[in-house]
Amino acid sequence: MQLKILMLEDSRHEAEFIEKVLRKEKIDFISKRVEFADSYVNTRIIDNDVVNAQSIFQQVTERKKAEDTLMQHEAYYRALVEHGSYLKTLISAEGRLTYVSPSVTKILGFIQDEFIGQSLYEIIHIDEVHKMNEMMCQLIKTPGKSFYLQLRVRHKNNSYRWCEGTITNLLNDSHVNALVLNLRDISEKNKTEDTLRDSEQFHRVITNISTIGIAWATIDKKIVNANNSMCEMLGYTNEEIKGLSFEYLTHPADVMIDKVQIERMINGEIEGYRVEKRYVTKNKRIIWVNLNISCSRDQLGKIQYLIGITEDITSRKQTEEALLKSEANLRTILDNIEISYILLDRELKIVSFNNYAAREFMETLGKPLKEGDFIGDFLLDTPREATLEMYRRVINGQYLQNEGSYLKNDGTIGWHSRKLSPVKDSNKAIVGMVVSMRDITSSKLAELEREKMTTDIVERNKDLEQFAYIVSHNLRAPVANIIALSDTISNYSLTENERNEMLEGLSGSVQKLDGVIMDLNQILHTKRQLNQQKEKVNLSNLINEIKVQLRPLVKKQNVKIITNFNSLDSIFTIKSYLYSIFYNLISNSIKFQKPGVTPVIEITAKKPGDKIVITFRDNGLGIDLSKHRDHLFGLYKRFHNHVEGKGIGLYMCKVQVEALEGKINIKSKPNEGTTISIEFASH
Repeated sequence: MQLKILMLEDSRHEAEFIEKVLRKEKIDFISKRVEFADSYVNTRIIDNDVVNAQSIFQQVTERKKAEDTLMQHEAYYRALVEHGSYLKTLISAEGRLTYVSPSVTKILGFIQDEFIGQSLYEIIHIDEVHKMNEMMCQLIKTPGKSFYLQLRVRHKNNSYRWCEGTITNLLNDSHVNALVLNLRDISEKNKTEDTLRDSEQFHRVITNISTIGIAWATIDKKIVNANNSMCEMLGYTNEEIKGLSFEYLTHPADVMIDKVQIERMINGEIEGYRVEKRYVTKNKRIIWVNLNISCSRDQLGKIQYLIGITEDITSRKQTEEALLKSEANLRTILDNIEISYILLDRELKIVSFNNYAAREFMETLGKPLKEGDFIGDFLLDTPREATLEMYRRVINGQYLQNEGSYLKNDGTIGWHSRKLSPVKDSNKAIVGMVVSMRDITSSKLAELEREKMTTDIVERNKDLEQFAYIVSHNLRAPVANIIALSDTISNYSLTENERNEMLEGLSGSVQKLDGVIMDLNQILHTKRQLNQQKEKVNLSNLINEIKVQLRPLVKKQNVKIITNFNSLDSIFTIKSYLYSIFYNLISNSIKFQKPGVTPVIEITAKKPGDKIVITFRDNGLGIDLSKHRDHLFGLYKRFHNHVEGKGIGLYMCKVQVEALEGKINIKSKPNEGTTISIEFASH
């Protein structure tokens, strides 16, 4: 290798190197550049003997050239990114901009920091969102794939610029880890293409369009030409319409719209605008149009002429107005009808409601309905979860209807009839549900009153039947005996023994008659006791009072009375009624005990939900319900004749339980004991 010329900047170092060698100073290493066939080399000195200096050269030319090339390329690409006409952005998998090139200022008017962090969907036109979303879904699934796109991007002045470019999925590239979007502004290109409208060929095409009206106007809004559709729309010939201004054709109430927007176009703030407005035709008929105004500018940006593209939308407007009127009428009806309507979405959140619903819920719950609130917070029914489950069934497609009672804010009981219906969109997909509720408190209370009256009538008829039975059997027999015996004593000569026998029979009949009258009096007295005041009755104390009353019998029969009032130890009722019920049931259990078996009576009280249930269970003789079910609570009905009694105890229990608006039920089998359940409402 022959050394030719040393690089200029290394000449001084070479001179210093030679002087050190001549002074015999030790030289370990020196690196310099020499020009040799356009190459660079490193020189390494191993032995610095003056007589025989030896240098070893290691060629690093290629490495040096590669490093320089790389630096040149980096500078080149940085210059392209920072000063190029393309807008380059990096987008995260979530659609957020993580980097944007400085060209964003030139193209869209933003500085870099204003753009970074925004969502891609926030910077594109709303009409492009659906298309962009579909493209993103495909792009995410195909790493390394690129898609061409053309879309409108928001400028800082809130106008939109047409851009085209590519978006590439480099999420899997560890050096990039992003979607790479390259865009260039093609707004001017599109405008250039629009100028084709000026050509004669383009003019011939658009003049043949049958439904869209097109007019050209000067900067002062005077029409210079219009196609056939525009003329027909307004009732003018082509010659008549020329020279007319947009303002002349426009409804007076809409003139200011064009004036403001065209002024903005002249000032360069916007390139065009679209508006729905009214035109007045030649015969003074008012029509609605969708007007799209754009302009053609010269190379200096000055407007040459205005282009108005007009679509007659009168029919659509009339339909919309009719619909609005219909909706207003429907809203008026809904707001004045005495039915609550509430619209819910699939998450059971309130979407809308009528005025009556707002008033009803405010009066009932004391809090207002609000859009977006969860309907579960306004449920009147209990239990709440069961009602919510019913609502969810409707969201799954069922139609349901029911009636329910609820506690009003003032403490009274109300009733409503409710219909639940799913709401479907045009594709038959369920998007929510509508709840209609009608207050039926008045009719329900009247119905309950009728039912109560009917029940009372039925009970009174039963009482009359019982009294008729008593009169025909229990009263008639002793009265007939008294009449017969009195007649015999009065009209016949009797011996002393016969007379005594007759008098004894007469006395027995009188006593029997007195017993029946006393029973009737007890029944009547029981019904009159309903006027007594209710009070809080302690069940444990009540049982103790009855034990004292029955102490001789309890002690004699070795009766075990077991109570469990842990869940409920007191109730609000008429004490004399409850005492009589408990007394009769306990005494019956003792009377009808199973021979040779110690009587055991278990009494429990519980409160499941809104009910009070008191249960009496014994191990006595039991009753054959297959024979006696229909006569269980009849007056003077007895099922075990070997024990003394009248058959009035169960009858009195039933009368008193029903007088307290309760129910009584018996389960029993012969020789297996009897279970009697009494149920009262807890309110």
